[in-house]
Amino acid sequence: MPRVLISAAHTLENPGEVFGDLREADLTRKILKKTIPYLEAHKIEFQAVPLDLQLLKRIDWIAQTGYSREQGDIFVEIHVNDGGKRGVEGWFEGKGSPDNNSQKLAETIVNGICKQTGYANNGIRSEFEHELGSLIILDQINPIGTLVECLYIDNPEDIVILKDETKLDDLAKAIADAINDYIKNVAPTLKYAEKARPKGMPFPGGFSSPIAKNVAPLNPPASPFIQSHQAASSPFNPAGAQKPVLMDREERKEMIKKIYQKVLNKEPSQNDLNYHLNTGVTEAELIKKLVEGPDHEKILQDAKEFKELSIKVQKLEIEASQLRASQSDAQVMQESMNRLLEYKNMLISRLAQELANHGIVVHGAHIDSIEAQKSKNSSPLQIATERPESKKVKKGIVDTIMDIFKL
Repeated sequence: MPRVLISAAHTLENPGEVFGDLREADLTRKILKKTIPYLEAHKIEFQAVPLDLQLLKRIDWIAQTGYSREQGDIFVEIHVNDGGKRGVEGWFEGKGSPDNNSQKLAETIVNGICKQTGYANNGIRSEFEHELGSLIILDQINPIGTLVECLYIDNPEDIVILKDETKLDDLAKAIADAINDYIKNVAPTLKYAEKARPKGMPFPGGFSSPIAKNVAPLNPPASPFIQSHQAASSPFNPAGAQKPVLMDREERKEMIKKIYQKVLNKEPSQNDLNYHLNTGVTEAELIKKLVEGPDHEKILQDAKEFKELSIKVQKLEIEASQLRASQSDAQVMQESMNRLLEYKNMLISRLAQELANHGIVVHGAHIDSIEAQKSKNSSPLQIATERPESKKVKKGIVDTIMDIFKL
């Protein structure tokens, strides 16, 4: 089954036709966003071309998808006309011919839109009738292509339609239905052949397209301006499949900043921001890129070192707590010993006073002088003939000393 590339013409920097407060670029992307749900409803395989890509980059991106006319793939680009008329108009590649598949695509889509909406049908025209002489976007892409001019930006009656969200939604549905009609009813009747023309056709001003035609990459990229999110179940999305959401430049900028904060916990530099905006990276691709990058690797290394340091700090805190407990115990023991020492000194002082009162030592003499005094002044005979009263006194003193030292 043919696949579809669908594009909103022009960029915010080069917005195309401008009339009053209307700009073609704003209108085409609005119509594109409204068209996507209806393409999904038809279960059409499609990709939306990135918004804000300049012409040559847009052509290059299309080449990288691998979509080709040999497989019946098609390209539809949405424009808004100018010139004061009303209605819908289409453009096709090459000259008019019964075998021109681009012509049949343009005719099917324009007729389908006008039939469903009732808008005036201004027919389809060959690119060679265009004021530029040809349409580069149709010449340089490989899929079968057409440009669809949806109403006139400078016609009062069409302006009313272009400012009406409901009518724009009706127009988007008509575009999707016409594409589905082409895929189901027209495409099966066509013959497909390789696009016969030289590679790198000249561009106005002498430039040449650098794109090699008819080369399909093995892994064509998804549109960097379509981010996936998990959609709710619906009749057209029964399993809650991944649903594409278009993002313009400002939305992509916010997405990039958000992912940087989430993955690296920092704002992207201006150079990084510009780089990712210009390359059109998807959210998933950016996450993968940042996670595999040196900044995230450093974060992981820092986290590992932080964890190791945290363990060491915990061990040191335990050791410090144990030391504080030991210090506290030692302090309590020291205070207890100091109190005992004070008590002992008090008792020794009292003992010395008692010994002095009993004439055993001289007032102020040390207790150790007792033995010296006995050796110096006493004889065996004196000791033997001492009165019993004296023995009793000495026994009392000895008992006192023993009581003290038992403490």
